[in-house]
Amino acid sequence: MKGSRSTLTLTLKILFALALATGIAAFPVAALLARQAVTVQQVRLWDDNLIAFNQWSFGEDEWDDSVVAIYGSPEGEPLALLFVDPAQIIQPAEDPSLRLLPKRTGEHFVQVQTVYYFATITTGVALIAAALTLFLLWLVLRRRRASVTA
Repeated sequence: MKGSRSTLTLTLKILFALALATGIAAFPVAALLARQAVTVQQVRLWDDNLIAFNQWSFGEDEWDDSVVAIYGSPEGEPLALLFVDPAQIIQPAEDPSLRLLPKRTGEHFVQVQTVYYFATITTGVALIAAALTLFLLWLVLRRRRASVTA
C-alpha cells in the first residue's frame, strides 16, 4: 500500500508540474507565434487585363482610388495571419508596404487573434487542472500523515 501511495504522489506532482508549465507557457508561445505573423489585406483579385489597365491608369496619374483597388476588391480589414505561403502574397510596386493576399474559396488562415484566444483558454484550463492536482496531492499527503500517526 505504501508503494502505491508514493507512486500516486509522484504522479500527482508530475501532473501538477505539467499543468503549471502549460498554463505559464501558453502566452509566451502565442507571442512567439505572433512575431511570425504577416499583416495582409485580403482581396478578390480582378482578372489580369483589368489589373494591367489599372496599373497603367495609376502610372498616368489618373487613379483616384487606393492602391489595393488596382488589384482587386478589398475583403474586410487587414489581418495578422500565421502560416501564409509567401508565394501567395502580392506586394504591389505602387506601394511596397502593402501585402495583398488573394481571397480564395475554402481557404482559411490562422489569425493571431485566434492564437491568443486559445492561449487564454489553455491557460485557464491548465491552471484549474494544476489547482485540482494540488488539492488531490494535499488529500493524499493528509491521508498518509493520518495513517502514519494512527
